[in-house]
Amino acid sequence: MRIPESKVAEIYQAADILEVINDYVTLKKRGTNWIGLSPFKTEKTPSFTVNPAKGIFKDFSSGKGGNLISFLMEVEGYTYVEALQHLARKYGIEIEVQDDPEFKDQESRKQSLFVLNEFATKYFSKQLWENEEGKQLGLGYFLERGLSEEIIRQFQLGYNPEQRDSFTQQALEHQYSPEHLLQTGLSIQPEGSPRLMDRFRGRVIFPIHQPNGKISGFGGRILSSVSNIAKYVNSPESEIYHKSEVLYGLYFAREEIRQQSQVILVEGYLDVISLHQRGIKNVVSVSGTALSEYQVKTLARLAKKVVLLNDADKAGINASLRAIDILLEKELDVKIVVLPEGEDPDSYVRNSGPDGLREFIAAHSMDFVEFRKYSMPGNIQEPGTLAALADQIAGSIARISDPLLSQAWIQEAARKLHFPEQTLISAVNRHLIEAGKQAAKAALKLPESTEASPVSPIPAYSYNPFDSSAQEKELIRLLLNHGDKIMPVSDAINAELSKVTLSQYLFVELNDFVFSNDFYEKIKKILFDRIHHNLPLDLDLLLNHTDAEISMTVAELLVIREELSPQWSKISYDVPTLDYKLVKSAESALHRYICYHLDRLLTEVEQKLKTAVEENAEEEKVNEILRQYYRLKQLDREHNLKPGTVIKRL
Repeated sequence: MRIPESKVAEIYQAADILEVINDYVTLKKRGTNWIGLSPFKTEKTPSFTVNPAKGIFKDFSSGKGGNLISFLMEVEGYTYVEALQHLARKYGIEIEVQDDPEFKDQESRKQSLFVLNEFATKYFSKQLWENEEGKQLGLGYFLERGLSEEIIRQFQLGYNPEQRDSFTQQALEHQYSPEHLLQTGLSIQPEGSPRLMDRFRGRVIFPIHQPNGKISGFGGRILSSVSNIAKYVNSPESEIYHKSEVLYGLYFAREEIRQQSQVILVEGYLDVISLHQRGIKNVVSVSGTALSEYQVKTLARLAKKVVLLNDADKAGINASLRAIDILLEKELDVKIVVLPEGEDPDSYVRNSGPDGLREFIAAHSMDFVEFRKYSMPGNIQEPGTLAALADQIAGSIARISDPLLSQAWIQEAARKLHFPEQTLISAVNRHLIEAGKQAAKAALKLPESTEASPVSPIPAYSYNPFDSSAQEKELIRLLLNHGDKIMPVSDAINAELSKVTLSQYLFVELNDFVFSNDFYEKIKKILFDRIHHNLPLDLDLLLNHTDAEISMTVAELLVIREELSPQWSKISYDVPTLDYKLVKSAESALHRYICYHLDRLLTEVEQKLKTAVEENAEEEKVNEILRQYYRLKQLDREHNLKPGTVIKRL
């Protein structure tokens, strides 16, 4: 699906980046930029920067950046088209989404599945309110659980009768295809049977909404007491339903979560609905699956604090333990609350009321150190148990990327465990090294070893002496920020021109080179293609690029976080700014890049020479390689001995 380019341009023209982002972040003007607290990470010092003149944002705490579309995609989880549609609605722009032939069939199929789910939701709801079986069993169950008719309608709860294929027959009569019924999982086909039957027969139904309100799947709870039938059944994976991405209740809770910057994470559908009905609306559930990285990223966009409110049974304890580390990785403030034995969030809020639950959460919230201590089996006074507990906590702390926050938790854990701080530091470092080894093995696709290996362990960090990514990034930054600026060029570059733009200068110098970093090479090609055709460097082309990584990187390189205070203008002192000596900046970055490039070439030629000698190659071939080698050595020596250059090697 795509939106006509003319409409995309109209949306970009109408949208005010400050106005839109102010809905999410309180911004204050500082120089040419506007700053505020990050909407993606917890921080006390503002690092979120918006440059309205360039139409870009950069969040220095999380590394995210881009244009307004990128921001909406990050903060709301929109697709590219959905972000454009959001802005079109906000600014009253009528758009017609066009079919892209490449995706037409896929999008048409997805829309058909959503339409079928909408039909199913209405059918299940009608059975609940109008069918005698539904009213007696389904509605009776919900009312008995303390749900109001208003909340039942709000969450679009329903019922599917016991009859083998009541829903399936209705869907087929309304011309819905058997293929789509099977793809959504609303119907199943028993092996060897030509007929379809209902997946959710005899169950109360919980429609599962996407953040935009569309229904992607269903959960069904059995009401009979048959022991060999699963109590809950969910829709299977499909093109529109992915269990690892679902946060039940998010559609109804998102605004409340954002306002409070806190989310309560529970286990079941009824927990969510019951708390929501009683005014605790910042609540969602993962509904029977382990918390995934995708779900955590979604929560991190909306809140800084997560409260894990699980049952006191073994399953609830284990669910909290599994969730802790993945939440800490995103630097979320995690609190764990264990309800009294035999209680769940639904029963507790019904018995004690919303204020009683809030008071219990406030009084019994544990941080992850306290919770691991609480859930540790055995006597933690025993050395072995205490050591195991300290190691578990060290493993959790190692997940925290912020070194200051990590250090603070080490000190806190040492205090609460009465454990030596330095020993904990060593344990955290050991976990970091092990994580580095595993990452290196994964990157190199090495198999896990089951026996001790005689070779040295793979280091957590491997230094590449020929990696010129930093220089390539700096050259791209200079092109983006100063490409159209005039700079003097020596006669050796072009005897006929006294002055050229920086982009022309770098084009001449670098056009025959291929950057070692594929991503920076992709951006270079886009820029150099425009220079080659004498076109201006259109930054919007990159800022509005459909590749989000390009958009974010360009935004990062365009935003200058540090600005001179206006007070400097009141004194007669010339304060240098970034790139105030543009020629020197460009030549320095170019020189360092070429040195790295020559190093790579020298290494390749040295290897060729070694191979030729070992294989007793013809003398002429060896001599040709030697000529290449000495020529490269000469160029390398010339570059390394330029004035003001640090000599890398002789």
